[in-house]
Amino acid sequence: MVLYYYEITKRKNAEIVHTIEAIHDVNNIINNQKREIETTQQQIAKVFSGQFALLDELLNTYLDHEGSNRVSAAVLKEVEERIAGFRNQKKLDELKKVVNENMNNIVDRLQQQFPTINTNELNLFLYLCAQFSPRVITLFMSDKLENIYNKKSRLKRKIQNSNATDKEEFLNYF
Repeated sequence: MVLYYYEITKRKNAEIVHTIEAIHDVNNIINNQKREIETTQQQIAKVFSGQFALLDELLNTYLDHEGSNRVSAAVLKEVEERIAGFRNQKKLDELKKVVNENMNNIVDRLQQQFPTINTNELNLFLYLCAQFSPRVITLFMSDKLENIYNKKSRLKRKIQNSNATDKEEFLNYF
């Protein structure tokens, strides 16, 4: 009889240990997800603050020249400077980092699965992932709208005709 209660107690203790381990595992998963959420929230805040800073600067430029004939020229100059910023490698690297961090390294995966992809194709894909319109992409790439559409079609066809592991995910951005 004592042996019977000993076995039951032993089995219950094993169940309790297993349950505690499961609780620890769930707790670790929750903590990891909290860290991921916090990181994503920080990245989103950074992107929004950058967007609002840009709008703030453009509006300040407008207000500084309001009522003068130079308003359009001043705002246009500011916009052109911002566009030029998206053409330099440092800004492209920053954009690539943000896109990769928020989209499961999609640009890096494209580059790995298409090792012969050229810089212009990679930049085009980066801009598409960042959800820039073709008209805006023309400004960043200093190209005509028709050419951007052609490049986009060629890149899409290249991906469609491939055996890339993430082909369907890549095609979602076209």
